[in-house]
Amino acid sequence: MVQTSNQIEQHIQETRNDLSDNFNELEAKVKSAVDWRAQFDERPWTLMAVAFGGGLLLSALFPARRSATRTGWNPPGGPRYPFGSD
Repeated sequence: MVQTSNQIEQHIQETRNDLSDNFNELEAKVKSAVDWRAQFDERPWTLMAVAFGGGLLLSALFPARRSATRTGWNPPGGPRYPFGSD
């Protein structure tokens, strides 16, 4: 089966068009998947749960710092207030 050069060029052009269409469709899907606003519109409760879980994870990784007054530690001689009456 012998193909003419015109048939080969037409086949190449059709293949390019198909690839271009596929690439454009893939690009649209990727933009939609990465767009957090679109994801929130589709799945608001899922994203709220993910945000809550992320907050819990961060709070577990970085425990709260405690001040001296919260731990019950007082400096020697009692508390000192900068503007109090001594």
